[in-house]
Amino acid sequence: DFYSLAGAFVGFLRFGANYASFAENKELVPNGFDPLLGVDLKKLAVNDLLLGFENDPQDKDGIANRTKSMQTLEDNLLAGIVKKKDESEAEYTLKKLSAQHQLEELKRFFVESEYVRATWNTDKTAGKGNGSLSLKALPQTDLEKSVLAQSNTPSRFSAITIDPKTSSSLRVNFDLDILRIRHLKEFYASVREPMNNKIPNVKKWDKQQQEAAKDLGNKFLDMLDAGLEGKVVDGFFDAQSNGEFFTVVGAFALPSAAKMKEMIQGYPKLEKNAKVELEVETFEGVTFHKIIVDKDVSPTFSSLFGKTAIVYIGLDEKTIWFSIGHEKPDGVKAAIQKVVDQKEPVTSNRFLHYHAHLLPVIKAADIQMKGAGRETLRKNLINGLENSDDYFEITLDQKEGIVEGQMEVRVGLLTTVGKIIAEYANNNLK
Repeated sequence: DFYSLAGAFVGFLRFGANYASFAENKELVPNGFDPLLGVDLKKLAVNDLLLGFENDPQDKDGIANRTKSMQTLEDNLLAGIVKKKDESEAEYTLKKLSAQHQLEELKRFFVESEYVRATWNTDKTAGKGNGSLSLKALPQTDLEKSVLAQSNTPSRFSAITIDPKTSSSLRVNFDLDILRIRHLKEFYASVREPMNNKIPNVKKWDKQQQEAAKDLGNKFLDMLDAGLEGKVVDGFFDAQSNGEFFTVVGAFALPSAAKMKEMIQGYPKLEKNAKVELEVETFEGVTFHKIIVDKDVSPTFSSLFGKTAIVYIGLDEKTIWFSIGHEKPDGVKAAIQKVVDQKEPVTSNRFLHYHAHLLPVIKAADIQMKGAGRETLRKNLINGLENSDDYFEITLDQKEGIVEGQMEVRVGLLTTVGKIIAEYANNNLK
């Protein structure tokens, strides 16, 4: 009853007692393994779905053994990524690097977690589904340092609380550890060549615009790379809809924010119909610049904000503020005033909070991804959400070294995704 496994996972598999067990070494594969042994069945019964794993903190060799096992899996998976015929060397390198980064994150979670638990429950009466996540790292590990760093640094925007009435809102204050900073630096370095190589394929741009696109793209990556000195992703945005178009107010803390002015100055070289007005006003130390594009606005942008694009970008030494779709930057100025009035930012257990009505986002993505495949999937999502509750919310908190996550999905998205899965199963799994 043994099966030899090859490919990404090399080892042995065995069936017994209605379950399949596998391990790297044949002698470690149990016979008649009961996965419910030691599980609190009462807790299991109250959840529609319960997933997770645990690592014994008392197992002295556990980290070393899991690291060795996961490294073998990572090596096998990376070896399976091959270069396509129409793929450049730079694109292939970026693809493989992105996979490597994801596997390194996965490896750390699997090797250095004491436990990870996820649940899902669907409440038909309330018309929504709720998910939860709980993660605790093993002591004295890099993952524990990463977890404890969350909710430790006050957000510059802690005075700007999330408004449940907005169409879409984000609050994030995520500390970056050494691993993630390395990943981002490697990504910024590797994405440049593929980005520059694709620019000549944009037919609507002439030579001057193509050069401007390369210049702006590389300056933007330079700014992001330099911003890693702050070791945190700290920002917010609020999007509001009038039923047809959106307006947005937001900001992100960035030590290299001043570099944005040079990009604003060069923007008309890329979009020749853009009108740039520098230093239109100053408010509480923030200098505002104005960009207006009322011709040849991209379809994605016009679907969200209308055919005339008005953007205000406010800069100080360490923050980029922005307002999109407003005639005047009054909304973002009100946010700045809240930050100024607070004097000292405060810490919060919550390091991520996002909520949104997803239909407008999916519609915009459909326009942006036209011709990129999966049109039927996007159309099915749009049709299913047109006259239904499309609300989605997710939060992440860190309390006493444990990350707790919550997710809520309303009936429109639940039923639409359910129908898509059922249709796929009916067509492909006969």
